[in-house]
Amino acid sequence: MGFTESNYFKEHKTAHVPPVFWHRLKELEDQTHLPFVRQWAFEWETLCERTGTRFTRYPDYFDDVMERRSGIVGQYQQGQTEVLRSAHIRTFALAVSKWNMPQERAMDELFDHIPAISGLFDLEPVEKPSWLENFPHDCLDDGVDLKAVVQGFVAKIRGADKQVLSFTSPFEIDDANYGHVQLSAFLATDDFVLKDKDSLFEPNAFCDARANLTIETVWPNEPIEAFSFKGRTGRAVPICHGILPVPHGHWLGHNFSTGIPVLASYCLEGTKNLRVRNGALELVVDGTLTSETSIWHSSWSPHYARDGGHTRNGVCVKASSNDLKGVLEGRPHDLKLGWLLKVKVWKRDKEYGDYELKDRQVFVFNDEI
Repeated sequence: MGFTESNYFKEHKTAHVPPVFWHRLKELEDQTHLPFVRQWAFEWETLCERTGTRFTRYPDYFDDVMERRSGIVGQYQQGQTEVLRSAHIRTFALAVSKWNMPQERAMDELFDHIPAISGLFDLEPVEKPSWLENFPHDCLDDGVDLKAVVQGFVAKIRGADKQVLSFTSPFEIDDANYGHVQLSAFLATDDFVLKDKDSLFEPNAFCDARANLTIETVWPNEPIEAFSFKGRTGRAVPICHGILPVPHGHWLGHNFSTGIPVLASYCLEGTKNLRVRNGALELVVDGTLTSETSIWHSSWSPHYARDGGHTRNGVCVKASSNDLKGVLEGRPHDLKLGWLLKVKVWKRDKEYGDYELKDRQVFVFNDEI
């Protein structure tokens, strides 16, 4: 076949859809010596001609020119997104019918096209939690003592019936358009000391949702050793970690960019199930509700900062005081409770200047509060 990829396809095949589509086709091409990438380009060009879909580039007209220059971008989905996705699906249809690819293998490659899985659309945004009070604002200034801020905040929330274990919150829009704070509970050795920035975090745990396409599933037990982080000295493990069902659905990518944390599976014994009830993601252990994950929006927009930014949505995990007590009683004997605070804010000195990331973090043991 004398067909060759157009320049537009070459330039935009990883711009309108996730780059993984091209990477996987290229891997298949290298493995089988079949023209997967060229077939994708052919299917795309055929669809463009049949549908009259216009070529599109990044929609700068939705953005502020100066912000765009400073690395502020937006989440947009244009007509070419759907054409490229359709062409990608048609490529695998041809591979099954003409190249003897097993249908099950093709289906595995196409899970990323699913827009959402059952349950995720039932996560209903709540009001910004009142217990946050001025916490994000108090973390804003470069010279603020972050350790003292954490100590004051945790002391205020410690006696509640529902204990906050992890949360991420954007700053108020009047304080900063782009930036957020994250406070997370960890278990750490006495000698734990933070090292490089972002060397300690809540990693994602994957959950296989391919069979029933739902987030309501058994939450598999993970060994605590798999989530252990080394500090400059000592080690720490998160009490919560993010959940990332596979597939998770590209329509809700802004939530997964911020993170959807739950109480870590190694923190409590028993059979664990995830479900969505009353707008929240719930973790049920042996039939008992153990933790709840809620999300909220704060002056949400599709814009976010590159290099660690996300859109203006917040998320928090709460557990009962008894369940937190159970976590602490069941922890390895050499670990104790601590709190990691991360502050990321993009600032500029002048309205027309460039944004610069201000990035700070602090770790505070609970017995210092």
